Amino acid sequence: MPKLGMETIRRRQIIDAVVAIIESRGWNDLTFQQVSRVSGISTGVVVHYFGNKREVVLDAVAEAGNRLDRTLKDVRKANARAEIQLSRLNDLLSTPAQHDLPGPRFWITVLANSAFDDAELRAEMARMLDRLAETAAETFRLGVSQGVFRLARPPEQIAEDYITVVLGLWSAEVARGKSAGRSLALARFGATELGTPNLQELSA
Repeated sequence: MPKLGMETIRRRQIIDAVVAIIESRGWNDLTFQQVSRVSGISTGVVVHYFGNKREVVLDAVAEAGNRLDRTLKDVRKANARAEIQLSRLNDLLSTPAQHDLPGPRFWITVLANSAFDDAELRAEMARMLDRLAETAAETFRLGVSQGVFRLARPPEQIAEDYITVVLGLWSAEVARGKSAGRSLALARFGATELGTPNLQELSA
């Protein structure tokens, strides 16, 4: 994590630069020189506050997790109906950049290049996935209580499978270099697991 004293706006500029570089150029091109060029903040300042590549990536992942938390809370608060919550969650995971969140290339690149060798970074990634799974499970439970979802399995199990589908779709997009119809695929998953074919129409 960065040293105390960094202004919020500078930290945000650096984090946004890290995300942009990883998403557009990949892991190997993430250097302090590139971060400086993209963020407009001197290399010396970036090095002073972060020290090494691991620290700046770790902070970017943690900040992305915080943004995700806020977005998920907004999804739940803004929609009282479970099917609408799930439609919005599908949209969030299909088009994360539209919700001020890193896209699939960032998450998959971080996972592939460092998370398995770095316990702290792996823990941050796990927390992000846990947030998503918990939100999905809460939405599924709400749908049962409202009589719109008909679950054949516990909501926690379905939520874990839902996140697995998301990661698979993200990986496919990174590998193929194009979107793999994430929104429709998630809607189909919901129709199959929740017994609600109308979700396809809501999320398509």
